[in-house]
Amino acid sequence: MLLLGVALVLGGCKREEGIRTYNAPKDPPAGQPTLAAHPGGANPSTGGEIQWTAPKDWKPLGASGMSYATFQVSENPPIHLTITPLPATAGEVLPNVNRWRGQLGMTPTTEAKLPRDVKSIKVAGQDAQLVDLTSPTQQRMLGAIVPGAGKVWFFKLSGPADKIAPQRDTFEEFVKSVQFGAPSQASSAEAGKPIGEPPVPAGGNAAIEGIASYTLPEGWQIDPNPRPMRAGTIVVGGGDERADLAITRLGANFGDKLSNINRWRAQAGLPPVGDPGAAGGQDVTLAQGPAVIYDFAGPESAGKDRKRLVVAMTQFPGAQDVWFFRLLGPHDLVAKNKPAFEAFVKSLKFANQ
Repeated sequence: MLLLGVALVLGGCKREEGIRTYNAPKDPPAGQPTLAAHPGGANPSTGGEIQWTAPKDWKPLGASGMSYATFQVSENPPIHLTITPLPATAGEVLPNVNRWRGQLGMTPTTEAKLPRDVKSIKVAGQDAQLVDLTSPTQQRMLGAIVPGAGKVWFFKLSGPADKIAPQRDTFEEFVKSVQFGAPSQASSAEAGKPIGEPPVPAGGNAAIEGIASYTLPEGWQIDPNPRPMRAGTIVVGGGDERADLAITRLGANFGDKLSNINRWRAQAGLPPVGDPGAAGGQDVTLAQGPAVIYDFAGPESAGKDRKRLVVAMTQFPGAQDVWFFRLLGPHDLVAKNKPAFEAFVKSLKFANQ
């Protein structure tokens, strides 16, 4: 998730050039700052879902893009720490570590070698993971994967190794200071708990911000409940046999192509790959331009718990945003609805395109 830099240019460029790695800003000055209390989140009067104790010389910059909060750790050179929440299902450690390794130009690791990069810590009484990576080019990243408030929170600080090293202990102390309030209704929904208000049927003209029109397949329903990081949610099926279609609109900085592919593979129960070409990808034409659809079927050994994930992504030439449409659910249900999914994405017309 968090995570991350997408620049998918689907017109006039080869598909393999579509998603590029975002180069994080260079990093912080030496010295161990002392700590002072700062409330977390966009509502400093209450602290919101998450609170922390931040170093007093870290400058809070508020929310930015996908980030729930950002701190300026250093002005010269400019270094920022970002805090980004994603759905609880995005917290698998190995895919996220490999995503970060990819951002540093490092090869993927394996489950057996994961302890070299990851340290288990306790945050707010829960198990969390502290990640420390240094590339052969002497770029270093400190990261943390912290569950809480029905989500998983990603903390990330990166830059030249010699600048990040003095921040190592302070970063860990900051992460360990995190406390959580009660999860929101939307957070509980993402964690797999009851959504509360049931989905209601909606026609093709139901509003999804940023999308001017679409054709909704028969039996699909718009979920009226807001979800973190989503422009909209569509429910396919019902009862115990139901799939979730997440509609996400992101800025151009969201992670390299391989990291996204491995994140989707992990959600389907598949191991990571080292080559994005191994994922295939089907070129399709939407109402206003091209897109790519990926299809990940989970292992047959999963039996009745077997998952399948179909995802379409597009960014039109000159557009500032990347759109993702991800259908995830029981294998047979998703397979049955794949033709309807393709028809749905081909019907999309985006606002201001």
